[in-house]
Amino acid sequence: MKLGKIENISGIKLGILGTHLGVLEALVPNGEGLLPRDEDGEFVVVSGTKKLLELSPVRVDLIQLLSFGNTLPSEKDALIAHLRELNIEPQLGAALRRPVRG
Repeated sequence: MKLGKIENISGIKLGILGTHLGVLEALVPNGEGLLPRDEDGEFVVVSGTKKLLELSPVRVDLIQLLSFGNTLPSEKDALIAHLRELNIEPQLGAALRRPVRG
């Protein structure tokens, strides 16, 4: 069953979490700093976001992503550009590999 579109009149941006697409499968770069891609060569985050946008009856405004320090800057730039092409705002948060100690 396909739902009709629902208008968000709250004034609050609605978003999704990149972790819903899988942390290891979508967000963690390999040893060379490259982000995961699907069988078509597209970032897993981008292809997964496209599917979620198609399924959602309400407009999704943003996606929050974990950003790992060993990801190549060119990979981050390309991922952000592809997400913006979908008219979705990417928000990056640092992912720490070691606990922070005071």
